[in-house]
Amino acid sequence: MQEGMLYHFILHPESEVHFEQTVITMEESLRLDLLDQSFHDLVERFDILRTVFHYKESKKPLQIVLKQREAAIQIEDISDLTQDEQEAFVEQFLVRDRSKRFDLEKDLLFRITVMKLSESKFKMVWSFHHIIMDGWCLGIVAKDFFHIYRSYLQNKKAELAPPYSFSSYVTWLGKQNKQEGLSFWRDSLDGFDQQSPLPVEYISTGNGYQRESIVFRIDQETTARLEQIARSNDVTLSIVFHSLWGLLLQRYNYANDVVFGSVVSGRPSELVGVEEMVGLFVNTIPMRIRSEGKQTFSGLLRQVQQFSTATSS
Repeated sequence: MQEGMLYHFILHPESEVHFEQTVITMEESLRLDLLDQSFHDLVERFDILRTVFHYKESKKPLQIVLKQREAAIQIEDISDLTQDEQEAFVEQFLVRDRSKRFDLEKDLLFRITVMKLSESKFKMVWSFHHIIMDGWCLGIVAKDFFHIYRSYLQNKKAELAPPYSFSSYVTWLGKQNKQEGLSFWRDSLDGFDQQSPLPVEYISTGNGYQRESIVFRIDQETTARLEQIARSNDVTLSIVFHSLWGLLLQRYNYANDVVFGSVVSGRPSELVGVEEMVGLFVNTIPMRIRSEGKQTFSGLLRQVQQFSTATSS
């Protein structure tokens, strides 16, 4: 996945698609000096946060972990602004922050900005390039960061177990049989030579139509019915949704054979400590949904379950 992200970064260096940004609101007084020291300690703790990617002057891209990196929090004091002015500043800052592209060969690929709104209210902006870690990691990093900070407040050393290194995953990955994997996907996707898009590309915006994103919740009754379908067929709720999405794409594309990307955690269960590692594990794998006219939905669920099991083995 890192190789794919690097490829797209080189191809479209201006793109924001792999720029990750999280805003945390803290309603308490903060010691900015201790936050800064905590950030420094966090970067020292996780090797992936000290990683750079060299590709311009090497035949093969290299992932290099530096022994030390300078890390400091950026501070913005906007406590003298009105509430409306503060909100406008935050919005403008987020846009500016996203426009500050990471240099994968030189930059610290994770930065923190703290905005002081008042003596007892702050906003923290965490920005990082997706190539170094996924969403799963954010919880691990945040937990350790605030644990270190709280320890400093109490004037004691943070008691944290040694971290599991991302390099052990890289080593594990290097030992996998690539030819076996290529053979599996070649067989799984054999005969499929078309795209399975949503029809949004064909909707005209000049004749009264306007594209929008709609956020909605599935009500409790519908959720219970979907869970019952999953239980009665001995599959997960994820398999039910994958199957439904596949059928929807089949309808839109007038086809009984479609492929779409399915995001997986990518963390191998046999690797010790993998759930606590910080790095990029998430992956997108092809999910092929084929159905026939007389096939039941239960039959489709079993088929999708078998394919999903095969992809994770």
